[in-house]
Amino acid sequence: MDAKDFPLIPKVQTEPLLEIDGLEFQEKIEKVLPCVAMTETRQELTGVYLSFLADKIVFATTDSFRLGEAAIKLKKDNASADYKKYIEKNNSVIVPAKTLFEVIRSVGQAGGSVKIYLGESQIFFGVDDTLFVSRLIDGKYPEYKQVIPKNFESDILIGKEDLLKAVKLASIFSDSKSREVKMKIGEKKQEITIEAQSVEAGENSAEVSCQVNAKEKSTIAFNSRFLIDGLGTISTKYVYIGFNDNFGPVMLREVDDEKKPQEGYLHIIMPIRS
Repeated sequence: MDAKDFPLIPKVQTEPLLEIDGLEFQEKIEKVLPCVAMTETRQELTGVYLSFLADKIVFATTDSFRLGEAAIKLKKDNASADYKKYIEKNNSVIVPAKTLFEVIRSVGQAGGSVKIYLGESQIFFGVDDTLFVSRLIDGKYPEYKQVIPKNFESDILIGKEDLLKAVKLASIFSDSKSREVKMKIGEKKQEITIEAQSVEAGENSAEVSCQVNAKEKSTIAFNSRFLIDGLGTISTKYVYIGFNDNFGPVMLREVDDEKKPQEGYLHIIMPIRS
């Protein structure tokens, strides 16, 4: 191809609005990418929703069945002088998930920083000597905040690896189409039961030790892949699971050393209505 025929590469016309730690940026994006929609029927859901606030930047993704939201707190040296002016006019954009996948891949183990520039219908990411240029996705992102419950009447504190092992085992016995596994809660205060059954594979049941605070007995049915993906985004030894009933949104959160839910990241899964 003649160089003259190659598309012109846009140049950055401004100073970076934000400069964020590369490893933190990579970690937060990796947490929300599993919830990006794979279908093109609603193009806005194939991207990552970036919300710019005075004190933080929020990343959100959803495929209508699950939701991921992660935030990075901003310090004075993260944002430029023009950042405040920018967010008064534009406080959100939708970035193609494929773009962010390539950006975090380029960060690597060295870390460094990620510089974010915003132009007219375009976004730029600077990583070391590499500049990524991407279009922004047009469209209105759904009001996902409405899905997130403000509080939970029941919750579970459980070892992540113990639960993940039980769900993976049960998934082998789940129906090949629905991939349904059931979580039975409340029969005992110190354990829950993970079970699955199908005509072709038989049935499986396993008890997992945990701390249960449930107002009543519940049986919640999950798509096993969604639950496995969600647990895979949790980086702490224990995971907090909050819920209100058998069919409402179920929240996963990371847990600190004092076994309290951490802010900054949440993962929502919608149960199967069976």
